Amino acid sequence: MRMRHDPADYAWLLAGAAMISVGSGLAGIYSFRGRLLPVAFGFVLFFVGFRLSQFGVHEWPDRRLADVVSVDGSATNRAVLAKRGSAVAAGPLLIGGGVTLFSQTIIDPSLEYAVLAGVVSVAGYVVSHYGMMGRLL
Repeated sequence: MRMRHDPADYAWLLAGAAMISVGSGLAGIYSFRGRLLPVAFGFVLFFVGFRLSQFGVHEWPDRRLADVVSVDGSATNRAVLAKRGSAVAAGPLLIGGGVTLFSQTIIDPSLEYAVLAGVVSVAGYVVSHYGMMGRLL
């Protein structure tokens, strides 16, 4: 692991942090408006920003960004890519749904919906984590 960082490492980090901030803002604002798709899109931006920051700090310049998404043509790798891609697609929807539901329980309190919001949000996190990192935890 490298200990020294080049200025370009910080560019990755700043770009990722900007996407995380915009995504979090979208999710926060639109969750209180009860709008699932903008909230889910906000989480997509958050995840992309997280991954960009992580890539820049831990993997660049030893790997190219294209290496992160490249897959050889084997059926096994295509199946894994399809499974992880599905998780990446479903995760933000689940988290977005949970966060939106929880925000609505702040406006109109309901213990049942708050518990459901927590379960759905955590499930979305686990699904998203598997999609992005290839492992559940």
